[in-house]
Amino acid sequence: MPAVELREVSATYPGLGRPALDGISLSADREMVALLGPNGSGKSTLMRVLVGLHRPSAGRVVTPTDRKRLAVVFQTPAVDDLLTVRENLLLAGALHGHSTRAARERLGTLAPRLNLAEIMATRCGRLSGGQKRRADLARALMARPSLLILDEPTTGLDIDARAQFWRTLDAVRAEEQLTVLVATHLAEEAERCDRAVLLKLGRLVAQGTPDALREPLGQCVARVDLRPDRDPAPVRAWLDTAAPNARWWSAGAIVPNADASLVESCPVDHATVRVSAPTLEDAYLWHTADIHAEAEAFA
Repeated sequence: MPAVELREVSATYPGLGRPALDGISLSADREMVALLGPNGSGKSTLMRVLVGLHRPSAGRVVTPTDRKRLAVVFQTPAVDDLLTVRENLLLAGALHGHSTRAARERLGTLAPRLNLAEIMATRCGRLSGGQKRRADLARALMARPSLLILDEPTTGLDIDARAQFWRTLDAVRAEEQLTVLVATHLAEEAERCDRAVLLKLGRLVAQGTPDALREPLGQCVARVDLRPDRDPAPVRAWLDTAAPNARWWSAGAIVPNADASLVESCPVDHATVRVSAPTLEDAYLWHTADIHAEAEAFA
């Protein structure tokens, strides 16, 4: 049985006007899966359903069923700033029912893996952002989970700290055979995962490996960005002829299998056209274009 299995799960909030989750089916086992989407896409609600904090209005959470094998790394680190790293981790072990001896053994395993050995006696309030994130990851891992859920785990970290966090997570996941779900709005972070699940307005629009999600765009993609204060009609008329396979989103268009000539043929100066190898962000805009149109009509 997979570590995560959802079947047609829907969820609502009073006054929202649409489902927060709309028939989500998802499974994951011993892999890292990104939940990719902007604010309001359903990432947080999906995590709340998984950890038992929000009851679905329809559908079924098949797994996880044992919340003791599940751990969460929140957007804001859940460590006590007045306690040392060691004290925070031993407290986490006690809260999960481990004996003092078992908690110390677990701490002794995690400290070198997460590069925490030299700061074990430091109060968490004195740690750098990257150090605190690694301490919080260790706090979650004290439970020996089989499923690890991370909510925007690199928020506020600089480039170096973010890279170190991901290296640490990759190593720990491989060593402990974890299933990891990462909620993020950053396509470059989703690129690091085995699979990405594209969410928009509570719907699972597409899922697959980053390469598979980019495949419909071909070797080169054109990204057309519109100025919000100018009439988009001339650009739409041009693309209807020059690139009838374009898909529109709220601030522009994505053209698959494009070439550089499209840049030169743009007839207006209030649109920016760039041609490049497709990114996962381009793929997200491509796959969710129809949902963008529905959202604009709904608004």
